[in-house]
Amino acid sequence: MFKNTNKKFLKGTVAPVQLLASAFIALIAIFGVSTIPLNRITVSEMRIEPLDAVVEINKSFDIEIVVDSKTPVNVFAGELRFDPTVLRIKLIDYNTSIADLWAELPWYSNGEGTLTFGGGTTKTGGFKGIDTLIRVTFETINTGKGVISINNPRILLHDGLGTDVELAATNDAIFTITNTQANVPAGTQRNQITSYRVAKEVPNTDLNGDGEQNLVDISIFMLNMAGYDPRYDFNLDGEVGLKDLNILLSK
Repeated sequence: MFKNTNKKFLKGTVAPVQLLASAFIALIAIFGVSTIPLNRITVSEMRIEPLDAVVEINKSFDIEIVVDSKTPVNVFAGELRFDPTVLRIKLIDYNTSIADLWAELPWYSNGEGTLTFGGGTTKTGGFKGIDTLIRVTFETINTGKGVISINNPRILLHDGLGTDVELAATNDAIFTITNTQANVPAGTQRNQITSYRVAKEVPNTDLNGDGEQNLVDISIFMLNMAGYDPRYDFNLDGEVGLKDLNILLSK
């Protein structure tokens, strides 16, 4: 199931999301998306900001997962990895994220040193530009080099086909943890929470007819939101909107 909330959660718990869902679809929850795009376009980047800093031990600092796209896109997924012997996640904030819909709410494991995420935007026309997907607050727990990296990033075009964008290479962020005082990036905290209900199953939501429920179907639907095409009117109320999106997400 999918939940939308205003965004932040602590210590590995799953927080609610801002707009509507408890998850995009089951397949992204395991990030085993099997779609193979026909065309790949090098126009987007998913990166960590900042890429380096010196931080005192037992202090907190923020990093942001940033999306930079020169063409409209609508789905974002990946895994953040970090050294759990040096760093631990304290908070995750996606209150001002460019994604208002999450297939898998950002979930992390301090034991494994991972944070997985999969979300998208329902904004008409998709997303184009530079903005923050997720802000992560880390705590430093040991001295040394705290390396943070993005693994298997994916961004899909807002083209109604779910086409993968070929991404620029990502750079690891390296934070040096010391016993001496250092300037640390300031963080913000938000605690608003909103809950949403997900509609029950109704008609077929396999929009591209490939026999699978996957990111391509989500991308196609987003391109047709706010229209009147009965193919996307899953609850048969004469409109294509958030209720139909909730139905699609519940699959």
